[in-house]
Amino acid sequence: MVDDGLLNAIADGTFGLMKRPPDGGKGADGVVEKADGYFNPAQDILEDA
Repeated sequence: MVDDGLLNAIADGTFGLMKRPPDGGKGADGVVEKADGYFNPAQDILEDA
C-alpha cells in the first residue's frame, strides 16, 4: 500500500472482499441522507481525534 497508494489498495481488495476501481464506484450516488435524530457516537469520537 505504501508503494501503490490507498486507491490502488482499495481497487485490489486489500481491505475486504469488495473491490472498487479508483475511477469507479458509487460516488455521491451511494451517499444516503441521515434521518432526523440520527446519532452515531463513533462519529463524534473520530471527529474529535
